[in-house]
Amino acid sequence: MYVDHKVSQLVSLRNDKALQEKVRDQMHKKSDGTFLWVSLVIKELRQVLGVDMLEVLEDMPSGLTLVYDRMMKHIQQLQHQYSRRCLRALSAAAVAYQPLHLREIHVVAGLQEKVRNEDVERIINMCGSFLTIRDNYVYFIHQSAKDYLTTNASAIIFPAGHERIHYDMFSRSLDALSKTLRRDIYNLQDPGGMVKDVPDPDPLASIRYSCVFWVDHLCKADDKSLDRKKKLSDDGAIFAFLKEHFLHWLESLSLIYKLSDGVLSIKKLLHKVQVCQIPLAIPC
Repeated sequence: MYVDHKVSQLVSLRNDKALQEKVRDQMHKKSDGTFLWVSLVIKELRQVLGVDMLEVLEDMPSGLTLVYDRMMKHIQQLQHQYSRRCLRALSAAAVAYQPLHLREIHVVAGLQEKVRNEDVERIINMCGSFLTIRDNYVYFIHQSAKDYLTTNASAIIFPAGHERIHYDMFSRSLDALSKTLRRDIYNLQDPGGMVKDVPDPDPLASIRYSCVFWVDHLCKADDKSLDRKKKLSDDGAIFAFLKEHFLHWLESLSLIYKLSDGVLSIKKLLHKVQVCQIPLAIPC
């Protein structure tokens, strides 16, 4: 019933019942009872002319893993800059601790360079059918898609390892926080005032994820990328950030109702410093 319904929705086949029947029969044979396979294939067939549909369907492999292989190959064959951006988006989504808003993935995946906010959605749509967008948040189409990327395609989206991606997301987050955070960022004026209305545009919209998880990504980063003595010591980026923006960071966490997460992050950061045996003064 699902196959029949989806095939009936293909615009290219609406006036050709015979071809529609052939496509339906072919999909029944190759789908192996997998709903997700049907969904992914139908999405690709929507972009195909009716005259080419049987040929495309014939070339379509059976089984999700082979379909994912085909999707990944397509991403790699995109123009270099598009392929690179897609892989960055996929790697960030794969290691993120929660689904990312379009404006958040713009930051942590390093898409800011030459990419406008309104173009991020187009990049996500270029990522085959691995990712989908709901209410401006980026999700994996299915757990099997994430599993495929972190296992079968690991060497492609994590060429330097998962830890390197964590480091990159930490570094981009810290940079974005340093450039954005300031005192009374919502212009409440009264330090004890209640947040009645979030400003529009929200100055925290693109860094909410970074506010909460930058320390988590730091703790997962590899030692070589982190270069601990440079990042954690008195002349390092983390110390400089805390020295200038520690209270701004806490204020922003409170504005997004994540202050308790900030307390846990401070504990993790102190533990990281103790393990490294490097003195780090957190301003009070």
